[in-house]
Amino acid sequence: MSVFTSDLEAKRLELMHELVPKITLIGVLLDSRFQSGADLQSAELHAAARKLGREIRIVHASTENAIDEAVAALLDMRAGALVVTGSPVFLNSRDRLLALTARHGLPAIYENREFTMAGGLMSYGTSLVISLKFWRCNRAQLRGRIGGANEQCDTGAS
Repeated sequence: MSVFTSDLEAKRLELMHELVPKITLIGVLLDSRFQSGADLQSAELHAAARKLGREIRIVHASTENAIDEAVAALLDMRAGALVVTGSPVFLNSRDRLLALTARHGLPAIYENREFTMAGGLMSYGTSLVISLKFWRCNRAQLRGRIGGANEQCDTGAS
């Protein structure tokens, strides 16, 4: 089971476009070290932007310190909104990202619900808590099958 959903980036871009339709340039923060298909992901984001009639600029950050530089570069380019792709670096730097976007009044969409629970504007994707529950449930069911038991789980997801 994969927790990271790189195929949802185009949808995040579409949602940001709906939220701020007059913005012509949307920035994308991408951790190219983490995303195994970063080139494909970039191509899909550019295709989605063309379909929406919007321009995107993808900046890369693979460390916590590089996040500040990447956001500053997007602000210099006059990006009016931000799509933050999935990355352990970005998740671990959640508070820093939230402070940067708030300080600069930059509307942003994030991959994980945990960002919005901490004060971010919006997210579209997985909840790490629910994903962990599914992972534990699948593990328990697999153990039950190996041991001959038919174990049922309630993940609490609806």
